[in-house]
Amino acid sequence: MKKRYTLLVASLFLITGGLFIFLFWKSHSKGTEMAGTVDSARNKKVLIANATVYINMAAPVSAPQSSYSYKYPDCGRSAQTDSEGNFKFKSLDPKLKYQLVSIGEGYQPRITSDVNATNQEVSIRLSVVCAPQAPPERVVLGRVVDPQGKPIEHAEVWPVNSVMNSTNYSWYFPGLDWMALTDSKGEFRITSTKPFESLGLRVSARNFADKTFNDFIPGTTVYELKMDADVP
Repeated sequence: MKKRYTLLVASLFLITGGLFIFLFWKSHSKGTEMAGTVDSARNKKVLIANATVYINMAAPVSAPQSSYSYKYPDCGRSAQTDSEGNFKFKSLDPKLKYQLVSIGEGYQPRITSDVNATNQEVSIRLSVVCAPQAPPERVVLGRVVDPQGKPIEHAEVWPVNSVMNSTNYSWYFPGLDWMALTDSKGEFRITSTKPFESLGLRVSARNFADKTFNDFIPGTTVYELKMDADVP
């Protein structure tokens, strides 16, 4: 009788344990979805197809802004918008908040921070580049590469130390694209509605140390910006 009772208790324990493991796996395997749309800041009825939305950084939901980091597994994931401007990320961590970077052809990049993965709908609006048909004297072209010369995709390129009409700007001046994002070839393009003398560029990319480059002259030259590996 005692042996039968022991077997019964053991069986119940195994069944309960197995059920707990199954429920835990089921609740965590799916994760949380994040869906949204990308449209034009000029006209929200203009939905942007083939835009890229990628997870740049993440942080715990209750953490301050300074806690964002590239270290989380979801960082670097990307999604493409469909013909109606829709995108979706699956299996995200509900304990994290995310920083998204969005880019579409002919549009300036957009950074969207503090997006919680709680099945919420995200609306992202992109502004057109300042001067899509700008002549060479109002354009700086470049290519961001790693120490071996390989292109770095999704590097953020920020104008700094710019000079226009002999006036120095520590950041960017009105009419200048405030940021560019490199494509799969590592290439970027920064345009201005007005002629300018020179730009400095600050580049930030995952797994690389932030780096500032100075004195780029507008024109047809494609400048190479070589990054250094980040120190752990």
